[in-house]
Amino acid sequence: MEPQVLATDENLVLLRIVVCPEKDRDITYGNDLYVYQPAGDDGPSLTRLQRPPGGIYFGSYQVGILSCHANRCDDHNQEKFYMVAALCVDKFELGRGRFVLYLYNSKIKTWTISNVSVEDEHFQKYQEEGWFLYQITRVIAVGGEDATVAFVDLWRGILLCDLSHVMDKPCLRYVPLPGWPGSPEFGDAYLSRDIAVVRGHFRFVRHKLWWKNSACPTCCRDECVEDGWKATVWTRPVSACSLVDDSWERVCDMESSKMDVKSCPDFQLLPKFNDYEGRPLSPFKRLHVSLPTLIWHIDDTVCFMVKINRGDAKAWVVTVEVMNNRLLGVAEFDAERYIRIGFAYLHSRISQYLKRAPETLF
Repeated sequence: MEPQVLATDENLVLLRIVVCPEKDRDITYGNDLYVYQPAGDDGPSLTRLQRPPGGIYFGSYQVGILSCHANRCDDHNQEKFYMVAALCVDKFELGRGRFVLYLYNSKIKTWTISNVSVEDEHFQKYQEEGWFLYQITRVIAVGGEDATVAFVDLWRGILLCDLSHVMDKPCLRYVPLPGWPGSPEFGDAYLSRDIAVVRGHFRFVRHKLWWKNSACPTCCRDECVEDGWKATVWTRPVSACSLVDDSWERVCDMESSKMDVKSCPDFQLLPKFNDYEGRPLSPFKRLHVSLPTLIWHIDDTVCFMVKINRGDAKAWVVTVEVMNNRLLGVAEFDAERYIRIGFAYLHSRISQYLKRAPETLF
């Protein structure tokens, strides 16, 4: 099995690598977590972490990594380090807002286990008939003095955990996501939603694909075909009180049918379609668009994956300035390794720390 990138933060990459699992065991048995640093005082490094206690296996979406700086108030040794955090549901308290936090600290090179729960005030406000349903789909590093990590359910909300205080205050703060909530029953949340922390703010994007019935003259029946899409972006200060309902600000809405594509020469790379009478369709009609991915270093810019059919091996990634509804770029993407449309890439700042290899003359 090839290495899998689970999470990144600054110059750290958290990897899962499976090496020679025994024949009669499942693939979870032989997997280990590694931390890769492309640059440092001693050059690139790859560190294998101690396995979590109890042989627990973390899902790809429930574990993250946080780089902790030397100027943190609780770091008396003034050494930079990192923490790896995974949040698991307490199987004895399902749906009650109780979880188990697994935390690896690179300073002591070991795991600790803590029982954590949603703060009572938050639980009372956001529970539904006594139940707090939650499925982690993303872990993102927030950072700060409290070494905060966000465990995100892209269908529902955000659980904030202050790793530096988890021993004396094992509480999680809940922030509901804006707009209508979804459910895992709707499928993979990555296909229509994304979230990131940019300059002290959460940025959240939600994408919706439109469909319409179209009469096919060949088969003499209606077909349900893609009819464009829209996206909405919200923002919210990380520090805002999560008990305030109006803390999310709607930044913009964009529709593909109104997008400025003429200023982007790369638009010609995308396939174009005509209707059944031979008339050109508007941009992105009959194309399957999904996987919105926020661009961290350019405000109000989102990438989307484009395919003709979901199972195609050929795809394109388009970059859109959603505030002005303008197409910025198109690039071909080899999707042969991905069955249908699913998780294929993630945003990261790791490129800032990569060094160009010296040119070799032959």
